[in-house]
Parts: sequence; C-alpha cells; structure tokens
Amino acid sequence: MEVIWRRVDTGGYRQVQTNLCQRISALVRSDTPFKIGITSDPDKRASGYRSHNSQYDEMIVLYQTASERFIRQLEQDLIDYYEGWSYNVAKGQGRLGDPYFFLYVVRTKG
Repeated sequence: MEVIWRRVDTGGYRQVQTNLCQRISALVRSDTPFKIGITSDPDKRASGYRSHNSQYDEMIVLYQTASERFIRQLEQDLIDYYEGWSYNVAKGQGRLGDPYFFLYVVRTKG
C-alpha cells in the first residue's frame, strides 16, 4: 500500500473540518471502497493494511494535530458524515501513540 502525504493540513478543529469534507469527497466515489481512520504512525498503519491483504491500495494522509481529542472528534464527525458511503465499521478505539496524530483515507484505486 502506498502512503501519500497530500497537503497535510494542521490547525484547530473548526478550521479544517469543512475543508476535509470537501477534500475527502474529491478523493472518493460512492461506488469505490474507502475508509477514514486515525493513527500516530501512518507507515506502520499502512503496513498493517498490507499484512492483512486489505482491499485498499492507497493511504492518503490529510491532517496532522498534536491533540488526541481533536483527532478523535474529527474522525467521528467525518465517519458520521460519510455514514452509508464509507466502509468504516469501528471508530478509532485503539490507543494512539505520541506526539502527533494523523487523519487518513484509505481507498482502492478503482
């Protein structure tokens, strides 16, 4: 799986939420599988997708923050926004490392 760092936004929650909705919508289609997620180590997370023979081809990193609270809230809101469209089944329940957190989209190149 390829990790793509596409203009990684930073900043507070209100600054980026609407922008991320627009950017994700531009990256995905309703008929192509995608998933929104968070991690503190994008390369390690991509490796996990690879080792589980995931259906996804690309991980696109879109947002970085030092606030675990912001990243978890943002992930939840985006998953809710794309409910019925994305393939998210579990919302970021694992422990994140430190010090930075990243929001990403995985998708098939379809």
